[in-house]
Amino acid sequence: MRDEIADTLIHGGYLAHGFTYSGHPASCAAGLANLRVIERDKLIEHVRDDVGPYFQDKLRGYAGHPLVGEVRGYAMIGAIELLPPDRDKSKLKGALGAKAAAFARQEGVIVRGIRDMIAMSPPLIITRAQIDELFAGVDRMLAKMGG
Repeated sequence: MRDEIADTLIHGGYLAHGFTYSGHPASCAAGLANLRVIERDKLIEHVRDDVGPYFQDKLRGYAGHPLVGEVRGYAMIGAIELLPPDRDKSKLKGALGAKAAAFARQEGVIVRGIRDMIAMSPPLIITRAQIDELFAGVDRMLAKMGG
């Protein structure tokens, strides 16, 4: 930047600015480009009509599993509440999610460990075959956890 602008910023007093994303032209351009891809590739329809219901069916298949307390989700977002092998909720200490996420990573899938659950939100471009891979990894993760 020119010296006169730098000097004004240096000596002009407190400048309460630090945002690099909010309303920044580069962020806005990236957002608009993202919207164009979503529309061009019909990702809303892809999720609504194909992979979203498939993902939810696979996710809901864990209801009743010995290590699962609750399953919840919508479209391409899902969470599985985990229980200790003896299903004693009094033993929950908020660490099952992190343990499960580490096991999942060992099985080649990425989930987010939150307290005593795992959360999944795969990309909208995912295929049914990739959803199968994701849940096969979750199956192996649950087996490692004692289920």
